[in-house]
Amino acid sequence: MKIGKKASQQEVNYNETFGKKASQHGVSNHVTFGKNASQQGVNHHVTFNKKASQHGVNHHETFGKKSSQHGVKHHETFDKKASQHGIKHHETFGKKSSQHGIKHHETFDKKASQHGIKHHETFGKKASQHGVKHHETFDNKASQHGVSNHVNFGKKASQHGVKHHETFDKKASQHGKASQHGANHHESFGKKSSQHGVKHHETFGKKASQHGVNHQETFDKKASQHGVNHHETFYKKASQHGVNHHETFDKKACQHGVNHNETFDKKASQHGVNHHETFDKKTSQHGVNHHESFDKKASQHGVNHH
Repeated sequence: MKIGKKASQQEVNYNETFGKKASQHGVSNHVTFGKNASQQGVNHHVTFNKKASQHGVNHHETFGKKSSQHGVKHHETFDKKASQHGIKHHETFGKKSSQHGIKHHETFDKKASQHGIKHHETFGKKASQHGVKHHETFDNKASQHGVSNHVNFGKKASQHGVKHHETFDKKASQHGKASQHGANHHESFGKKSSQHGVKHHETFGKKASQHGVNHQETFDKKASQHGVNHHETFYKKASQHGVNHHETFDKKACQHGVNHNETFDKKASQHGVNHHETFDKKTSQHGVNHHESFDKKASQHGVNHH
């Protein structure tokens, strides 16, 4: 673990670098935290910074502003004004960015153009999203089109999809606008609604209570979400709990998850077991078995690949 400013860190097998204006390169669980940095990594490379260029293979996570991120196999990029491209579980969170990904590509941003294949998730405002096989787009004033598990979240948006099309937004054309309950890949996104689903249940809304089993995704504000097996919760001022690939993204939230729990928020307390990822500011993170916590002014604790 290295902490400093204007530092160059290179390490193999669980390298953690915390600094500003740093160049970090690592192989096998490389974690880099900094600003104005260029990060390149292979096999679970995590980079968090501003104005950075990140490239990684196999679970590459990049969080920054004004950066270009490219990754293969679980690439996560969070930033503003960035161009993200990834293959196999690529997640991009930013503003004014262009994201493209294949197989579980997630892009969160404003004024972005997102394109993805196989579980592509895009969250942004004023964006055009297009995806094939589980494409998720979240934004305002966006046009979303997808085939086979297309998810669109936005305001004043036109969403079109074939085979598991999900649209979550305001003043939009939704194949829903109701209280949704379903089994086997149920996704509901709304305001002041109660969503319950089994097997890939995704709920995105405000002031909502969502509960799901097996790939439950909940995105909302002031909500309580609970899920098992790939539960994703994205919201503000929420309490999230999940088991097996639980992802929580919010502000001022308390997240708890087991087996690939990802929590991204500010002023939050995250706890997870088996691939728990927590990304936030001013938080306390605790995890067991592949727990990753990335934040500022935080206390992180983990066991087995933390």
